[in-house]
Amino acid sequence: MNKNQGRRDSNLSSAQRREFMKSAAVLGTLAGFPLIAACADEAKPSDLLVKRDPSKPRIPPGQTPARIQPSNVAGGEQPQVAPQPEVSPDADAAQTDDVEADPLKPSEAESTPEAAQPEGTLNDPFYYDARKRDASGQLASLEERSPPGQKKPQPELTNMLPAPARGDSSRDRFRLKVHGEVESPFELNFFELLKLPQTEVVCDIHCVTTWSVLDVTWLGVTIKHLADKAGVKSSAKHVIFEAQHGYTANVPLDEALLPNCLVAHRLQGSALPAANGGPVRNLIPDLYFWKSAKWLTGIRFVEKDEPGYWEVRGYHNHADPWKEERYSWQEPDGFRNW
Repeated sequence: MNKNQGRRDSNLSSAQRREFMKSAAVLGTLAGFPLIAACADEAKPSDLLVKRDPSKPRIPPGQTPARIQPSNVAGGEQPQVAPQPEVSPDADAAQTDDVEADPLKPSEAESTPEAAQPEGTLNDPFYYDARKRDASGQLASLEERSPPGQKKPQPELTNMLPAPARGDSSRDRFRLKVHGEVESPFELNFFELLKLPQTEVVCDIHCVTTWSVLDVTWLGVTIKHLADKAGVKSSAKHVIFEAQHGYTANVPLDEALLPNCLVAHRLQGSALPAANGGPVRNLIPDLYFWKSAKWLTGIRFVEKDEPGYWEVRGYHNHADPWKEERYSWQEPDGFRNW
């Protein structure tokens, strides 16, 4: 088989996979089960990445700052990248609500003088670098940052689902309910969320469908901050992330409260696009990306674990990419105790 023939076969296979996902989404919607996986973002090649200068990192309270140094990858320096454009890379798939004014643009940002601002503001968030590092503290090589079974990392996200599966991306209509095994349940709108302490997280994300994206920058409020605000009871052991269309994802409480886990409203320096779950999604970067639910509506703390949308459809209950926990048949006997 010659080189051109191999390329045609590869393209055909990719096209067939996309058509299959679209057909499955439509059929699932007709059957009453909209295909709304949180990790249904698809990586596509691009040279557009936003890098944050980490020379003065900010970190959440109680964390020990790591030594941030210019990173090198195996085989030489990281490639130079162009600045992020004003228009989202997913703009061709965005809904009308995506054109709402960005509340964090400089002209509309908080006008308090920088010296008077408290820590963790929109303009000066805490900073947490969650990327994998080697024993010396240097950023690990690309190979070391890729879990087993993942393909070559790609630099950005784009939507892979048809429009009917998308959620409501309106910031004005957004509400987040924090409830369950808590002392003081509460509800937030989008602009109240912006007033809470903000954290910027740089991390790598990995989808169960084998794609990965490295060096992704998110901005939002840590789940731990919301948990502390609600007063989580000692009886709570798990977190259920609730999203539009009835989608849910379950995560152990101790993992959801790690400092790299957010309720995120910005991606790569811009407002989170609708195609990627905007206005708000949760971020659990240490697990496969379906655990990071798009179009988030609620955070419910529970005593007993509850399988989520994909967990009851054959996917692993825990979903650790470094252990390749992809499917339910991989779970040890008795792992699911609901």
